[in-house]
Amino acid sequence: MFARTLEGGLRAEALSDATTYFRLSIGPALRQQPGFLHGQLLANSATNQCMLLMIWETQADRQAADANRLLQTLLGHLQHYCIQPLVPADYELNAQVS
Repeated sequence: MFARTLEGGLRAEALSDATTYFRLSIGPALRQQPGFLHGQLLANSATNQCMLLMIWETQADRQAADANRLLQTLLGHLQHYCIQPLVPADYELNAQVS
């Protein structure tokens, strides 16, 4: 499995709106992507930092999402809630505990 994170700082007043946007816009678009397994929006309200975590079955699935214009547009709109650009990072998922 492969993961992409997007990390950055949220505007203090934007956490609720960013959460709603993730749930109603980004989430449904992610569910339509082949190989998408799950996603989470993590936030620290004390520091206003956030992390979007997306898990994919294969690296090819994760890379294909980069070419999906709708998904990339929706992720780009998440920037409206941020005080700085979200920084992407890619990982291979080596272990998981549920």
